[in-house]
Amino acid sequence: MSRCSNKTLFPACVQSLWKWVREGGKQLRLSLLFNLDVVGIDELTDDDEHPEEKDTRELLSEMAFEVVNALVVYSRGKGPSGSNVYGFYPYGKEGSWSTRAFKKIPTAWFALTFAEMYPFLYRDTSKWKELGKKRAYPMTNLWPHSHLIRYLKIQRAFTKQRTFLFKEYEKNGGTYHGKESERNMSSKGKVNEDEESLSEASDDSMDFYMMSSM
Repeated sequence: MSRCSNKTLFPACVQSLWKWVREGGKQLRLSLLFNLDVVGIDELTDDDEHPEEKDTRELLSEMAFEVVNALVVYSRGKGPSGSNVYGFYPYGKEGSWSTRAFKKIPTAWFALTFAEMYPFLYRDTSKWKELGKKRAYPMTNLWPHSHLIRYLKIQRAFTKQRTFLFKEYEKNGGTYHGKESERNMSSKGKVNEDEESLSEASDDSMDFYMMSSM
């Protein structure tokens, strides 16, 4: 869980999405993000601060691009530094540079990451440092109702809307991690030794988590 929702990486990943929320009706756009859809926003369309909000379809398309883009930036993690000789790659090393691998990441991982990103989006940037220090609730203890509802709703929303989000991201020029490098692929499209060497797991990545649980 902590590997998919490393809060210290969020400030560098949600800048663009945070700004998008404040480019129009904040309440309306946060509701769109919470549902990843137009469900339940009818009463929010009349925004006193932004009465001429964009068309809902256009907003959804913009939202999809920004959400996926934030996850792409997050997936890159950070390279080795100081005592951490492995670096940190939340979805594994391959998911940090490979478009093919990124698009195969389980929906649950994306949903969990976005559920933890959401508080950063509705709070001012001056609160980000404080948010980054908050630990996740212990899995063996009861969680606050609002916290649990956020996880469940975003999980359901992402499961329902993943195809739409990725489609709109690509339509709006999103490239994930770009085209696969030819040097990392054999002529038959299989992973070669160079790519395998990039998939070595560290104890801070989902690679290690999956391998250690087998």
